[in-house]
Amino acid sequence: MADLYGRWVPDEWIGRVHEAMLASPEWQYILLTKFPGRYVGLDMPPGAWIGTSVDEQKRVRIAEDAFRKIDGGAVKWLSLEPLKEPLEFTDLSVFDWVVIGAQTETRQPDGAVPAFAPPFEWVARIVAQAREAGCKVHLKPNLVNGRPGMTLPDEYPTARGRT
Repeated sequence: MADLYGRWVPDEWIGRVHEAMLASPEWQYILLTKFPGRYVGLDMPPGAWIGTSVDEQKRVRIAEDAFRKIDGGAVKWLSLEPLKEPLEFTDLSVFDWVVIGAQTETRQPDGAVPAFAPPFEWVARIVAQAREAGCKVHLKPNLVNGRPGMTLPDEYPTARGRT
């Protein structure tokens, strides 16, 4: 897996991928990047789920600014996985769906990255703000570390212009 919209990817490559997606509008496309500014000005296929990852506060403004300028697509979504710090949004209404998750333990070339579940208060604040903005919310099961307990929201948005 790679980030098609990363700074290192030539505009020409992104343009060719978008041309191919637009030539096949019967498909749904799931897009996710940490560089949402690269979406701005692109023609989006009607079945595109356009997403961005925000794991730190410094990415919040970038995401909100970019998504205000994106036209088209079926769903605009926000991935807060892993939620590594408390995040403050000013406008979640630019998104249709918010996905929140924890950090699972991974093995990287330079060592293990430990699992981390965000405090309940961080998650609750974002869920409340998302509800107020009209966003659907999906909380990943890894937030509760496999322990039984509360039922987590497991909602999915309705795609615009799709039946």
